[in-house]
Amino acid sequence: MYRKAKAIVLLLLALAFACVFGYAGATTAFASDGPSAAVNDGARPEISFLYLDFDEVELGDSQNVAIGFSDGTQIESAILKYSSPSSETASVDAVSIVSSSALFTFSVEELGEYQLDSIEYVWSTDGSSRSSDTVDLSDISFTCA
Repeated sequence: MYRKAKAIVLLLLALAFACVFGYAGATTAFASDGPSAAVNDGARPEISFLYLDFDEVELGDSQNVAIGFSDGTQIESAILKYSSPSSETASVDAVSIVSSSALFTFSVEELGEYQLDSIEYVWSTDGSSRSSDTVDLSDISFTCA
């Protein structure tokens, strides 16, 4: 229970910092221009932001990645896929999902550049019809030094 509460608090803090303040070492990889577009006609939700906790992570530390989608989107599940410096691929389930945002946390165990590959997610806008999609993140990376 403590771990889940901590993850939710971390997600909320990440969202607040990414959307409002930002801080040294944090990266907002991309954010939508202007207000989030509403999801309609079964269209893919617009990404509001993607946030990496650190540009550079110490060996053995954890990296946090948060993604937020347009208002009205309910994320049901999400999986982050990434590649290590040795090109091994791995995936991690979201540790916390709050409405239209998901938080991923994983341990960094190898020196070099990590590449985020994609996020696969299941979402709905009305609570009954569900859709799945994949977001390509291949242009986003961070370093372990």
